[in-house]
Amino acid sequence: MNSDTDIGGCTVLLRAPELDLRLKADGGIECHVQGQNLYFGPHTLALLDAFAKPQTVKEVVDNLSTRATGARDWVDLMSTVVQLFKAGILLSVDNDAVNRPPIDSGFADPAAHVHMLNDRRRTSAYIQAIHATVREGDVVVDIGTGTGVLALAAAQAGARKVYAIEASKIADAAEFMFASNGVSEQVELLRGWSTGLSLPEPAAVLISEVVGNTPLSEGILETTIDAAARFLKPGARFIPNRLRIMGQLISIPSKEIHKRTFAGPTLSKWKRWYGMEFGRLADYGAGEVRHFSVASRLVRKWECLSDPFVLADLNLTSVTSAEVSSQVEARVVRAGDLTGVITFFELDLGAGITLSTNPATAPPSNHWQSPVYYRDTPEQLKSGDQVLVSYAYSGKKTSLEWESR
Repeated sequence: MNSDTDIGGCTVLLRAPELDLRLKADGGIECHVQGQNLYFGPHTLALLDAFAKPQTVKEVVDNLSTRATGARDWVDLMSTVVQLFKAGILLSVDNDAVNRPPIDSGFADPAAHVHMLNDRRRTSAYIQAIHATVREGDVVVDIGTGTGVLALAAAQAGARKVYAIEASKIADAAEFMFASNGVSEQVELLRGWSTGLSLPEPAAVLISEVVGNTPLSEGILETTIDAAARFLKPGARFIPNRLRIMGQLISIPSKEIHKRTFAGPTLSKWKRWYGMEFGRLADYGAGEVRHFSVASRLVRKWECLSDPFVLADLNLTSVTSAEVSSQVEARVVRAGDLTGVITFFELDLGAGITLSTNPATAPPSNHWQSPVYYRDTPEQLKSGDQVLVSYAYSGKKTSLEWESR
């Protein structure tokens, strides 16, 4: 392959995990990727199903081409494969992409970094923590440096050497930043995934802003455990040093549920539009827990049925397992229809500096979205009821379930 958008028939692809998908009325799919809603045509569902396991492009296209009604359909099929690959929704197994965080190509998208840099509270808090933590003459490693802003802050804070690690093409922007700010000798850019690299010397400080909307999905546990074992001196300092994953019972507006399920009003609308009977689809996936992510400013308007509760409290300075499992009893404090659980996170960056994505307090500039786990059928609860919430993370996949007691 000549570039990350060139794929041939022998290229082995695999569907990325934890996709945020919405079925559109025309049979196409809308997917939320790194802050953008991207539309893909009617072949998308069949392609995503086919690439649930690693297969070559030729194998899948040859199989699906039997459904094509002409040359135009075949062209549309291949075009959709290329679009999904460019978006990072299909990953190349040939390039060891199965072991990468999902949707890698999104990390190189300038729009994703514009969102992060426009999140002034996030970036300022990290820079403040870096200046409070880094000591004169320190060696620092910054995993997932992106545009290099945090590595640059470490250099400005007095680090003797900063190793800035970045796997995506946004590393070109980081290189420009280091040169423009006169720190190219002080900051060394290492291209690749941290788990496949080594450092010339041990570091005293680890900086890692590899926290996704679903906070563990970008591999912060895996990269931190690996870095602690191979990159760091004893007693090294971590930014962040603690991650708390929080949950809250909510009543999701019915229009949000209808957008994402085979709900009665949606099926009736399709019947009017297309003159077909869709009623049986109401049973498809009924009662299953699914999830999507939404801007925190929108969640703020939804009705919360409980106070926030801790799903996981992870000390990153001593974490040894990349798997998380917990069960929490959540108490209903406001009667209403339970349709879901929102999650958010709190980061301790050191020196008393914290970041929270709690929708109740997060500013409009917050670039992280709120994951929402939902069912299509509401459950009426009264104040004082108890709900058992089960949370788990393993192999870069997060699951959440609940049942009333």
